[in-house]
Order: sequence, then C-alpha cells, then structure tokens
Amino acid sequence: MNAISPISPQKGGAPRAEPVAPWCAGRRGAGISLVGVVIAVGIFAFFSAGIYGAYVLMIRLNAQNRATVVGLQLAQEKLELVRNLPFVDIGVAGGVPSGVLQQTEEASRDGINFTITTTVRNIDDPYDGDFGGTVPGKPRDLAPADYKRVEIRIRCVVCPADPPILLTTNAVPKGLEGASANGALFITVFDANGQAVPQATVRVQNPDVSPPIDFIDTTDNGGRLQIVDIPPSVERYEIIATKSGYSSDFTLPPGAPANPNPAKPHATVAAQTITEISFAIDRVSTVNLATVNQLCQAVGSVGVHLEGAKAIGQNPTLFKTVIDTTTAANGRRTLTDLEWDSYSVNVTSAGYDIAGTIPLLPLNLLPNSLQNVTLVLAPNTANSLRVLVRDSMTGLPLSGAQVRLQRGTFDETRETGKGYVRQTDWSGGAGQALFTDPSRYWSDNGDVDVTSSGPGPGGSIRLRRLAGNYLTPGILESSTVDFEGPTNPVNIVWSPGSQPPETGTSSVAFQIASNNDNQTWVFRGPDGTASTSYTVIGSAINPIHNSTRYLRYRATLTTESATNTPEVSDVAPTFTAGCLSPGQVFFPGLANGSHDLTVSYPGYQSFTGAVDISGDAVFEVVLSP
Repeated sequence: MNAISPISPQKGGAPRAEPVAPWCAGRRGAGISLVGVVIAVGIFAFFSAGIYGAYVLMIRLNAQNRATVVGLQLAQEKLELVRNLPFVDIGVAGGVPSGVLQQTEEASRDGINFTITTTVRNIDDPYDGDFGGTVPGKPRDLAPADYKRVEIRIRCVVCPADPPILLTTNAVPKGLEGASANGALFITVFDANGQAVPQATVRVQNPDVSPPIDFIDTTDNGGRLQIVDIPPSVERYEIIATKSGYSSDFTLPPGAPANPNPAKPHATVAAQTITEISFAIDRVSTVNLATVNQLCQAVGSVGVHLEGAKAIGQNPTLFKTVIDTTTAANGRRTLTDLEWDSYSVNVTSAGYDIAGTIPLLPLNLLPNSLQNVTLVLAPNTANSLRVLVRDSMTGLPLSGAQVRLQRGTFDETRETGKGYVRQTDWSGGAGQALFTDPSRYWSDNGDVDVTSSGPGPGGSIRLRRLAGNYLTPGILESSTVDFEGPTNPVNIVWSPGSQPPETGTSSVAFQIASNNDNQTWVFRGPDGTASTSYTVIGSAINPIHNSTRYLRYRATLTTESATNTPEVSDVAPTFTAGCLSPGQVFFPGLANGSHDLTVSYPGYQSFTGAVDISGDAVFEVVLSP
C-alpha cells in the first residue's frame, strides 16, 4: 500500500492547496497590525486637514476677490452718477456743499451687502484763475469754492477686515466764479499733548440755514477739517469732535436754562471771514474704585461722587464730567471711558468720613491709563481733620511726617502713612474671636477688671480686687485683627503714660502675635522671642511680624503693691499696609473751632499754624527741604 503525502499532486504536476480552517487564517501571510492602521489613519487625517484648510482658504480668498470686484464696480457706478449730475446738485444732503447725494447708503450686489459713504468737499485752490489765492491767504479769495472733490468709500458688510474701496473725482463748474457771500469754518482737533488727531470724526449741524446742514466728516493727517463756502449764521453751528476709543469735545447752545453761559458756544460763521475753532480729545481711561476701612477691610455699597475740573459752563460753573456711583458689595466699582482730567472724589453715603486716599487727591488722570483709587473710610464724626503732607519740590506725599494737633487739653501726634488699631474700651467682655466690636476681646485669666470705675475711665484694664487686695498678674488677650492682606506692624503705643510707682517699673507689658492662618498664636517681645515683652511706650515691633495678615496683642498687668493697680485706657498698635494713605493722617471726633497744628519731617522745615475745624476739614501742608 502506497503512503499518502500531505499534499497530493494535481493533474499537470501542480500541487494542490489544502483548505485552511478559519481559526488559523490570521496566522498566515503578511497581515496589517492595529498600530499600522492607526498610523495610516493619522497620516491620512493630517494630509486631509491640510488639504481642507487650503481649500477653505482658497474659498475665502475667492470670496474676498469677488467682493472687491463687485465693490469696485459699485463705486464706479456711483462716480458715473456723480459725473452726470448738474454741478449745483453735487453735494451731500445736509452737508457743505449741499446736494442730492446721501452721505450713507446700503446696497446689495450679487448677494453681497455693502455700505457706501459719500463725501463732497469744496476745494479752495490757490491757483484758480478767477480771483486767485485762498481764503486765509493774500490776496484773499472771495470765491473760495473753486471746485468740488467727491470721495466714494465702499465697505463690504460681511468682510469688515478688508480695507475699504476708495475712489475720488473732481467736479469743476462751467463759467466764471462770482464773489461768495458765505464764509469758512476751519476746525482743528488735537490731543492732550497738543498733537494733531488725524481721522477724527466731526459732525456739523445747523438747522437754521437753508437747506439745513447736518453732516459728518473726518480730519486730515494734520487734524484739520476746512469747510469753505459755508452759509453765515450766528452761534448756530453745533460741532462735535470724537474718535473711536477717544473722549469727545463739543459746542453748546448759548442761553440754555441748564447752561446759560457755555464755555464753548455754538460757532458763528460770517460772510467772507474765517471762523477757527479747536477741540481737544484723547484716548479714554479707566478708574478702579475701592472703599475700605482703616483695617483694609472692604466696605461695600458706598456712594461716591466723582467730579472733573474741566468746565463746560461759567456763571454758574458747570463741569464736563460729574459721576455719582455706588461701590458693589465687595467695595469695588470700575469706571470706564473717563476723559483725562483732574478729578475730586467724595463719599456721599452718610456715616462715613474719608480718613485717607490712595493716591492723594485730586486725581490727575492721564489719557489711555488705568488708575486704582482707594478711599479709606472711618465712622463719621461731627468734626474731623485730614492733613495732607507734600514735598514742595516734587509734590509727592511725605510718609513718616509727625503731625501734632492741639487744643486745650487735647494733644495728639500721629505719623503720616501709618495706620493703627485703637482700642479704648474692654467693658463688652471676653469671647470675641474677630475684632468687630471695639469694646470686646478674646480672653483673660480671670484676674483683670474691665468694668469697675477707678482712677481712669470705665472700660479700662485693671487688676481685679479681691478682699481689698489686687490680684497679680492680670492677663488679657485681644480679639484677632484681620488686615485682609500682608501688613507690617510698626510700633505699639498705650495710655496712660505713667503708672503708680508702687506697682513697679514694668507693671504694664505687651506681647504681639501674628500669623497668616489665624490659628498659630505665638506671643513675642521686642527680641522676637516669647521671653521678653514691650514695656516702653512706642516701642518698635520686631520685624518678625512683617507680611502677616492676622494680629493679636496680649496685655499683662502686675503690681508690687497689693493696694495699687496699674491701668491701661488705650492701646494702639500701628502698622503699614497697602491700604494706608501716603502722606496723610486723620483726626476724628474733634471739637469745633481753632486748633494748633505742627508738622515736622527730618531734613525739612517745620510748619506751625492754626487750623479752623468745622465739619470734615482737609488741610494741606507743603514742606520744603
């Protein structure tokens, strides 16, 4: 018996392939892996995206080219229309010269929408052959409207990024000129530095001439717009000059009840004379207002009155910019589109006095600027004084100046640019974590008395008396002062200045604790450790506490005599922070009348004088080196 081989030959000697089971088909041949498929798809997507982008770009360019061609045809149609008009009709309705053309039109061609702007100007040619010269020249041209220049501007509505199509032509009258009974109006627009403002928008209106005038034009590269052959009229040409992103300047009607004597009345044009008028505009600015208290905490819903110094009326004086606004709940308000000017800022909400401002007021707002203005507020009192101290050479505020105010038994000295946390009453008791009620505190050791009457006012800190003897020591820890930002404590001051000798030399001592987490309270003395205390009034606080947000003080009272107690009636840690007013101090709760004021600063001549205080007074002192 012959053996059968796995592959049997077919007729013709060719081997015969055996069928392959489906489950093993993938194991034979050069199959494509999943990674290869992913790479192939990625390459295809990459090239497809590029081809698609190029296709979109081509479509867009074709659309732009089509819009340009159609717009150019439209502009040529408008010019052809102008060329076929009588010379007297070539002008814009309401313009100078007046005519039958519309200044602005909308048109559609081949499904594309366009805006058409037509401008017609009288041209005073110095080489005209009849009268010669120009309106302002010598000899004076008595017929300045030598010919008209027509400008057609076409802009595609759906493709505003494309430059407009601009075509111009001149229209010349037939025959000789005649002397004109009209005048000329020359308008100049400049900025805050006196530089020309090109392409400023100027609107001129006069309903009293025939036909009425109302048109818009733009200044040239020299900031000028010269309108010749314009009808005479007395104080009836209303002019407004502005530009996108700029302030505006304008004329006002004389004799109006609200402003009978405008600073810039409507322009007058007389026959065969030139009226020249100028306008000042510049880029607008932004002011970020903030209202905070003396601990830098936001105070919301405060009414603020902002008033510029530029006047638009005289007798009575009326100011161009007057804004009444209210800060939001977070104590902030942003004012936009403000013109460059010198602004005064006041608070209109009852219950507040301005204890300081950052920067010093008035606010000199520059064009195209962003200015932050912080108003530091204090509770309102019947009479107060805010003192501003400046350098005579630079006009800048002087921080660190000593300002002393005296009247009778009242005598206080404060330092410009410093804030303070002042507590004069502790009778509200313990248990207050955050310093909100100035008559309360956080805790004590049970051996202090904050309610009994004694040698000082009620609410002072004294040692508690038991069975006729004062207990010692008495320890009181303040509530937490939250400055709402990094703060540098400066020094600590307390009253009274002296204690009964029987209590000992250091019967009143303080320590300071600060942190940024409102949890870690380590009380330290002048050397930065917990083993020392501040025992000299006005001692500088160790800079280890700098750049911290939260602060507490600890008062320790001791006595060497059981029948005598020290006393603290006033504690005021001072500090510097971002909300503090440079070159300023604030004295609230003053008596009405004259006070003696002394201001001194190292290296400068001191100031001494009297200040009459009635209501909320502001006094500025300028010191010279």
